[in-house]
Amino acid sequence: IYSGAYPNILHRGLGLGQWTDTADGSTRHTALLNYARTQNKKWYDLDLQLDFMLHGDSPYYQSWLKDFFKNTGSAANLAQLFLTYWEGNSGDKLLERQTRATEWYYQIEKGFSQTNGGQAKSDPQSLEGVRGDLYEHSV
Repeated sequence: IYSGAYPNILHRGLGLGQWTDTADGSTRHTALLNYARTQNKKWYDLDLQLDFMLHGDSPYYQSWLKDFFKNTGSAANLAQLFLTYWEGNSGDKLLERQTRATEWYYQIEKGFSQTNGGQAKSDPQSLEGVRGDLYEHSV
């Protein structure tokens, strides 16, 4: 894989989490494929991948993600936590990821511009409801 440039990678990253099988024991690529089979869905199905994150991934990552939903803090700080502890990445493109996370947070909180020049306003209660809904379905 990758012309031998990364000999530790046995099966390349798939999906949202770029789940990878590695020579040092990670089997998240295979786990995603097996989970998809048990759910009678394709591995690339978005709902399946989100469900895998919460219910099919290894217990460590499931637990970490559920705890992550309870976090508060800046979008930049949360992006770094997610990058380091869930993605298992020590900081690749950290500043870019923090910038994008902050931009998305601002857009979600303040609303989105519409093609007609208007503004779609966000409802803080709705945003909290979505966060709560994600958390409730993670337990």
